[in-house]
Amino acid sequence: MTQLKQAREVFQTVEPNFMTPNVLSYHEAGVYAIELARGIGVDGEPIFGVSVLKRDGSDARDLETKAMSRLMNSEAEARAYIRAIKRRVALSEIRQRSE
Repeated sequence: MTQLKQAREVFQTVEPNFMTPNVLSYHEAGVYAIELARGIGVDGEPIFGVSVLKRDGSDARDLETKAMSRLMNSEAEARAYIRAIKRRVALSEIRQRSE
């Protein structure tokens, strides 16, 4: 199973996000599955959600992943945040391997 397919399946096990129900893409970063989705804000403006879960489904909605999930005002900002998560996770994995 590909990592992105696994990420999608992890998100299918939890309730859909009512604020940003329109999924744009899935991503993976280490142990995390990331979903980028779009919705409409309370004033009719577009909003973009970055949701983070653990890829293996264990403690999918723990405090760590809740803290990593964010709501953004632009798709560019959301995609930049996903890139930052991926960089942070990659650096953490490099540090762990060198210890």
